[in-house]
Amino acid sequence: MEELLTLLETAKSERAATLREFMRLKKELALTQRRVDELRGENLELKRALHAAEHEVTALHSGLAAMT
Repeated sequence: MEELLTLLETAKSERAATLREFMRLKKELALTQRRVDELRGENLELKRALHAAEHEVTALHSGLAAMT
């Protein structure tokens, strides 16, 4: 009987430790997902800026070609 109680206490301790680790990982995942969303937004802004710069360079080249 005492052996069963010891096993039960061990199982409770392991379950509590596992739950704490799960909650820590869940919080870390949420932070990581938030950062990924931020980086996606930054990436989109950079793509738009690059597209605008490419358009401007193309327009400048066209203007130069028309001048010569």
